[in-house]
Amino acid sequence: MALGIPAQFAPLLLSRALSRQLFVYAAFLLLTAEISLVAMGIHAQSWIVAYSVALLVIPGLALTVLMFYSQRAWVVVLFLLTAGGALFVVADAVLKNIPNAPTTALAPFALVSLAMTLGSGAADTVRGRVIWAVTGFVLSTVALWGASLVSRAEFRPDARSVIGGLVIIAIAFLVPGQVTVATKAQAAFDTSLVKIEEDDRRASVGREAVAHLHDTLLANLTVVTKVKPGPLPKELRSTLETELAHLVSTDWLVDAVENTEEERRNRNLASDASEAFLAVIDDHLTKGLTINVSGDISALGPLAPESLAALEGAVGQCLSNVAAHAKVLTVDVVVLTSGDAVTVTVIDGGIGFEPDAVDVDRLGLRVSVRSRIESAGGFVKIWSIPGQGTAIMLQLPYGQNA
Repeated sequence: MALGIPAQFAPLLLSRALSRQLFVYAAFLLLTAEISLVAMGIHAQSWIVAYSVALLVIPGLALTVLMFYSQRAWVVVLFLLTAGGALFVVADAVLKNIPNAPTTALAPFALVSLAMTLGSGAADTVRGRVIWAVTGFVLSTVALWGASLVSRAEFRPDARSVIGGLVIIAIAFLVPGQVTVATKAQAAFDTSLVKIEEDDRRASVGREAVAHLHDTLLANLTVVTKVKPGPLPKELRSTLETELAHLVSTDWLVDAVENTEEERRNRNLASDASEAFLAVIDDHLTKGLTINVSGDISALGPLAPESLAALEGAVGQCLSNVAAHAKVLTVDVVVLTSGDAVTVTVIDGGIGFEPDAVDVDRLGLRVSVRSRIESAGGFVKIWSIPGQGTAIMLQLPYGQNA
């Protein structure tokens, strides 16, 4: 069992957290640029400028998709193209209609340019981040240059956008170092937890020894102090001899150690099962899904290996179905213990379907989900309403092999 996230997932999760942070900065820059440009248009009584700024809402929406739903390349391209197009239109309107804006070196334009450069957050590698950052900067520069040609204004590079772009590229090179630090820290946490578990086992054996001594020998010695002087009663003497022999044989100690070892093995099984299950989740996160996992993942621990493998395959297919058919990119996965079985429910708020109307040649639900679970001794229940979403419950019993 890991303290926090498993160490092997730390790099990917931290990289995504930093990417989302870059997108938040980009959204803030776009919003600030919009407010500034609207204020400039109102101040100059140029309503065409104020209205043209509304075009920046489109890249803002694309940025929202990047932040919360999908970090795929086509979404980044959509963001950059719409932002570049909006920047061209807005810059042309500003340069033509606002007298005190003779050049392209304006702060609101620099903010939009920086927001486009921050599209680099969609990549997971240094090379990818640098490519997206340079692409965003180049597109914003081309948009401003084109606007200056159309409006017959002076094109002047803005030092703020250049310096900001260089800083963003530098961040791309710093991210791997931060990921490495986080990975090492997580591994140290895991090592610390192992030591804590070992100390806990030792303390458990010690408590068992004290309790055993108190409940047997000391209890009978207390009885001895109340017996009249002289030979001990035969029954009491026999009990004392038996308990002394038991203590000397250390059988009780072996039992205590075996109990703690069994507890440790159970914890390790739960940890291994959790990590295998999270690997399935992680695989679909990289495909653009946002997956909210809740409940008790450790409940997967007692499953037989064959049952766990069947469950992982079925859950993976359910998530693939959401990505392919549900037309949503957010899904909930709930893991719960149900008596002597474990239940995993995959829930989405997508377009739904009629379960009875699924074609027989569609093997996803019938073979990859239902047959997998039923062959492992479990069962599948599907609830789905067109337009309202789908819930698929997978239940498997403990201690049963496929």
